[in-house]
Amino acid sequence: MPIISKLLHIILIVLSLMFINQTMASDIAHSLRNNTQGNSLTENYIELGIFGFTGVLPSVKEDDDGVSGIGILANGSFNINGFFIEKQGESQEPFVFGYNAYDDDLWSFDIVIATTFGGLPDDDRFKDLDARRASIMLGGRLTGNVFGNTIQLLAKTDVSSHSNGTTFSALLGRNWQIRNLNLHAMIGLNYIDDNQSNYYYGINQKEANKTTFETYRAADHYSTRLEIGVTYPLTQHWVFRATGQAFTVSNEVTDSPLFLNKRKGGALLESSLSYVF
Repeated sequence: MPIISKLLHIILIVLSLMFINQTMASDIAHSLRNNTQGNSLTENYIELGIFGFTGVLPSVKEDDDGVSGIGILANGSFNINGFFIEKQGESQEPFVFGYNAYDDDLWSFDIVIATTFGGLPDDDRFKDLDARRASIMLGGRLTGNVFGNTIQLLAKTDVSSHSNGTTFSALLGRNWQIRNLNLHAMIGLNYIDDNQSNYYYGINQKEANKTTFETYRAADHYSTRLEIGVTYPLTQHWVFRATGQAFTVSNEVTDSPLFLNKRKGGALLESSLSYVF
């Protein structure tokens, strides 16, 4: 397969991943993977590297549920006087802007602004559909330490009047330090209301009239996620990571005519090598 075709295939896979998981927050993954202390997760750093992945997942583009590829890893955050910006390569939210309104030894509360997925893969099947624009989400993020476990609760609502949706998520994680080796595990539950679910996955009558899709009303839905992983610093700046993820997606999403292979869940293995500035 030509290199350009491979790159296009990888881009389409990443778009499909974003389309499924755009609201599954993974902000605490950075602190668990790096054994960051405290509840305020935003630190000043930049990390660049490469990653590879393989697995199976629902897809709006491919009949085959198998995926694999390589990509560029870009992580980073900047914090000044409580205001912060986060860009986590592990997260499905491109950027998170916020303000740390409260922080003590056990709990931290942030006011956050983030964006959801916007757009559909470049495919003739979708050329006559209405645009699925990114929604600007405003909300609160509560992070704390309970019996050595990190817990994060996140609630957001659309303030851009695109999807008019609301989302809620809960994440629970823990890490174990064995000399230089850091092990972590994390479970998550995510809820998306019917407004946002239908905006991205539904087919209205107008769209059905000018395409081959049947009308579809997507209801509110849940998704779950389990992640385990290992982080090992090779040198002061070079870091190796490997993670495994398993997730489920409600029928309200994968029953949409937009999806081709109709999987109700999936699994991914990913490894990366990065340089931390």
